[in-house]
Amino acid sequence: MSMSPGSHGAVATRIVRVTMWVWLAIPVALAVFMSAVAPTYFRPMFTSIVGWVMIFVAASLIGGGFHLTRLATRWMARGRAYMAVGMGIIVIAFLVQFVTYWIVLLGPAVLIVMSSPAS
Repeated sequence: MSMSPGSHGAVATRIVRVTMWVWLAIPVALAVFMSAVAPTYFRPMFTSIVGWVMIFVAASLIGGGFHLTRLATRWMARGRAYMAVGMGIIVIAFLVQFVTYWIVLLGPAVLIVMSSPAS
């Protein structure tokens, strides 16, 4: 089975699209899981202004990562010559998502430390 020259971009685009949906769902799934398993740990995210700001920033970053990934798939679909541009955009989207993971995993801990009384 041979592939036509333009099909490499199409395969890469499909892979990126599937990965995008999984990748963008993980922070949301982690937040839901942590809320269910350790509600006292995650509660500060919903009971403080800073927590709501973190949630808003995380949601904005998820949206930004989604749009960056869509932009990357458009570049990658153009063919091999544009593959490097698409991969560069994917790297930027990864860095954006890294901040989202930090907020979801460590944001509640930061809020707990901020709210604890000074000794």
